[in-house]
Amino acid sequence: FNSYPIPDKIGGTDVEDEIWDIEELPNGNLLLLTYDYWLLEFDGESYSMSSLLAPLYYYYINDIDVDENGEVWIGTENLLLNYSNGEVKEFKPSDEYWESYVNLVYKDSKGNIWLGTEGGLAKFDGTEFIYYNEENGLKGPSIYEVKEDGRGNIWVGTNKGLSVIKSYGESWDSKKIEFFEADELFLPETISLLFDDDGGLWQGTNAGINYYDVESWYENGQMDKVHFSLQDYGKGLEFNGAAAVIGPDENLWFGTAREGLLKYEPDVKPTQIRNRAPQTFIRRVIVNGEAVYNQETSTKDVSEINLDYNQNNIEIEYGAVSYKDPNRIFYRHRLAGFDEDWDTEFDKREAVYTNLNPGEYTFSVMSKSTSSDWSEMVSTITINIAKPFWSSWWFILLMISLIGGTAFFLLKTYINVREKKKLEGLVEIKTADLQSAVDEKEVLIKEIHHRVKNNMAVVSGLLELQSWQMKDGKAKAALENSRLRIKT
Repeated sequence: FNSYPIPDKIGGTDVEDEIWDIEELPNGNLLLLTYDYWLLEFDGESYSMSSLLAPLYYYYINDIDVDENGEVWIGTENLLLNYSNGEVKEFKPSDEYWESYVNLVYKDSKGNIWLGTEGGLAKFDGTEFIYYNEENGLKGPSIYEVKEDGRGNIWVGTNKGLSVIKSYGESWDSKKIEFFEADELFLPETISLLFDDDGGLWQGTNAGINYYDVESWYENGQMDKVHFSLQDYGKGLEFNGAAAVIGPDENLWFGTAREGLLKYEPDVKPTQIRNRAPQTFIRRVIVNGEAVYNQETSTKDVSEINLDYNQNNIEIEYGAVSYKDPNRIFYRHRLAGFDEDWDTEFDKREAVYTNLNPGEYTFSVMSKSTSSDWSEMVSTITINIAKPFWSSWWFILLMISLIGGTAFFLLKTYINVREKKKLEGLVEIKTADLQSAVDEKEVLIKEIHHRVKNNMAVVSGLLELQSWQMKDGKAKAALENSRLRIKT
């Protein structure tokens, strides 16, 4: 890539260096749309104000398309404009289906004009507008770029990636391209699309430029891809607007968010340059909210940390050093003994684990950039969480002894109490038997006494009757004396 910065002033006018769109003019110059709505021309060496500024001065221009005949189509905030032969024509899309802000204008090989807005896609055939959105299969509502490939298919770049319209009209098929890994996890939105002369697709994103070998995708379903980080060329990470075009010398021109143009000379098919993987390190280990290891303050690296059983809420912070692509680093971490597999995320720099059980764990982390493989050097740290004292062998043995002794004592006491109750029961039974015998004896004695008393009463009565018949006083007195003895 070669860089062509925009000067601060052109013709005495302050100009922004952020380029939103690039088109090739019939004279071979490049037409540039800047952030502050200026139209510039670049002849390969220097910049100048475009002659289109005068007729379009009162419009807020968002995108421009210039065909091979020099006819210019312009997208504004709520209008489609056509500039030809010094005349400006206005076309108003329907308010019922249309978001007012036009992101892009594109003319395909059949003469159709495609408009992309924040609410969908429209095709203008010169007479009427046909509208498409997510309900028709577009991947995302915001349309940022449209390009036609060599097979006549329309590629649509949205805020969620890429869609392909294979048969545009009332019926069409939309497919989601396999994203380059960085964009799938970070910035999938497409800001610009450009097909080179070999059919390769160049996708501009906020994370740089991606190249896709579309022909290989058509032929075998596999998409070869290459990522170019603009960080390598001093332009920051952000690719800007619909700013991409092929010049008359077949070079590719890209507009960036800083300092102007980049030129790519496609001598050979792009291939991914494999850089050295970032150097990964563990920065801090935080346990229950307090740092137990801090790389910035520690005098040496720590490979092992020993913790009590209740120190089981752990946060591990990590990072990596990459001078080629510092803002495009992926991390992969795993806690052996807890995680079953590696956890891979973009730009996630910490891992949190709560309520870990006692045991030995090994935390490992590695990293990669968009142009490197995963680092072979893996940063690791071993974490030992001690068992609580009540789970140690001596405590368990002591508890078994105490529980066994207590159980034996309780069992012995239970047996003694049960035997005592049994004896008491037997005594109660014997006592009851004896009491029953005594009661029976008393009843018998009373019965005998009663019967004897009755018999004696009969004898006493007979003696009394006999005494009444006796004439002899002595005999009568003897009978009376006997009767009284019997009665008492």
